[in-house]
Amino acid sequence: GGGFGGGGFEFHDIGQARETSFDDLLSSLFGGGRVDFGEAFGRGAPQGPRKGRDIEGEISVPFEAALTGTTVPLRIDGGGGGRSLDVKVPQGIKDNSKLRLRGQGGPGQPRGDILLTVRVEPSLQWQRSGDNLETKLSITALQAYRGGPVDVQTPWGDVTLKLPPGSQSGQTLRLRGKGIQYTSANRKAGDLMVTLEVKLPPPGDKGLLEALERLQGETVPA
Repeated sequence: GGGFGGGGFEFHDIGQARETSFDDLLSSLFGGGRVDFGEAFGRGAPQGPRKGRDIEGEISVPFEAALTGTTVPLRIDGGGGGRSLDVKVPQGIKDNSKLRLRGQGGPGQPRGDILLTVRVEPSLQWQRSGDNLETKLSITALQAYRGGPVDVQTPWGDVTLKLPPGSQSGQTLRLRGKGIQYTSANRKAGDLMVTLEVKLPPPGDKGLLEALERLQGETVPA
């Protein structure tokens, strides 16, 4: 998956297909998706209307798209023709979450559902921990020692983070409310945890080396 919006996925209606061939089809499309035919048709159920099969599949969305929410186009092909659906992926969804599209599965009374497993692709910039996000921020030795404001990129735009004087590499600072966010007012936004990485200038600066020797020559790190 590349940018936001995901890609197209195909489901094939099983109205007149044999059970074995449909199971094989799902396996090839979704890497192991399957239908439990016993549950779909109700073992031992009396004669009468039967609920259609529930069809299982997977969709993949980029990490950033899962943070903000997105829509994935879904193509369903059947013996009577094809149709398209727009699958709404809610904001803040977790990896391996389930989405149910009611009445979009196999034919019956009522029709079955489509059960989608959402795979959230990993990000090189963000890691998720519950409702919090974690990221790393590179700063210079001067910024770390002096402290003061630095710009931090968040999924919701750049914000200013105030470094305390004498910040250390590996120190983690918190940006409240800049983690996972939800459209529901009942769900509190998470925080963004920023871990500092102090980057030293390249070697060869004699004046800097002499200054560090003067300041830290006899210092033993705690």
